[in-house]
Amino acid sequence: MSKKKPIFIKYFAKPLYKFFYLNPRVKIIKEDNGLLDKIKGPAIIVGNHSHALDSMFISAAIKPHVRWVAGAYLFKTKFVGYVVKNLATCIPKQQGRSDLTTIKTIKNTLNEGSIVGLFPEGTRTWDGNSYDMNHKATAKMLRIFKVPVYFVSLEGAYDLHPRWADEKRRGLLIIRLKKVLSIEDLKTIKLDELKKITKENLYFNHQLWQENANRPFVCNNRAHGIQRLLYVCPKCNSIQTIYGKKHKVYCSSCNTEDELSEQLFFEKKAFGFKTLANWNQFQQEFIKNNEINFKSDNGDFFKKGVDKHFEIISKNYKSIIFDDRIEFNLSNNDIMVFEFDKIESMILSVKQSIEFYFEGNLYSFRLQPDLNSLKYVQKWEAYNA
Repeated sequence: MSKKKPIFIKYFAKPLYKFFYLNPRVKIIKEDNGLLDKIKGPAIIVGNHSHALDSMFISAAIKPHVRWVAGAYLFKTKFVGYVVKNLATCIPKQQGRSDLTTIKTIKNTLNEGSIVGLFPEGTRTWDGNSYDMNHKATAKMLRIFKVPVYFVSLEGAYDLHPRWADEKRRGLLIIRLKKVLSIEDLKTIKLDELKKITKENLYFNHQLWQENANRPFVCNNRAHGIQRLLYVCPKCNSIQTIYGKKHKVYCSSCNTEDELSEQLFFEKKAFGFKTLANWNQFQQEFIKNNEINFKSDNGDFFKKGVDKHFEIISKNYKSIIFDDRIEFNLSNNDIMVFEFDKIESMILSVKQSIEFYFEGNLYSFRLQPDLNSLKYVQKWEAYNA
């Protein structure tokens, strides 16, 4: 595989992406002293993961071609799979699981002299703050590859289009080069110190950043889609009663309301919190320590992984979370039960879709667009905590 920028990326994807997506709503500024344009492979770029298009933001802003590590689910459909594999030259990674094949592919790609980009969190943030990941494992991985590492921070990426939101925002994105580790650094720095460096340069706290930056991001309906993130009311403890309208967040049970600012802070703290992250932390603790009666959800499809693709088991199913399991009522009225203690991994991918491994088999299901898929993963994590 050539380390040069593919013709598709250089002459088609990048110019069109800049013209139609970035120019109307996003201004990108690089704070890197010109170093990112001068990267020569082999090298690794690592960053925080806040937006579905983080990799494209970076690739659009710098000259060298970067081969990004991407979720394996993208490779399972014919058209998108062809684009990410053959045109964008991405590297597949099964999220939520140790993947030695990916490590070997990255190593081979670096040996060709290419630049590899990855987001060690493995999945995008829901509330603006980086996930609490295994920084020691990340440090070990970076040391294994024995190439320079460039740590970048994407500031404002989350605000441009929060994972839960219906609408994209207009605003400023800063790609900040935070640190560069040379091959010699990776050889001489002790593992505990490398772990500390990794954590300091990859973790992103949305509240601290916005309190300092105070940067507005503009759209017509800031709170639309908030129910995809928030599902426990802190005032009355009701479940699945939160919804957004225009810029306001409501509970349909106790009628509490608050407004989201252009910085994604709650204006009145009517629910008891200033930030989405604090509310999200509360609800994770709540479902961990309380017995919850979740409502059933309607889903679009339920599938099982077969070889390198999925086969549909059922469309138009219903699913419900219990304390120790998930149950699916399929369109033929069969019921499938998946106990939490037998689920090996579970991740959220795109469009309310969840992938999980159960007794060695890969399954995927997608809820209807306005429903909350996050609670499935958080309940499974709470069970296994």
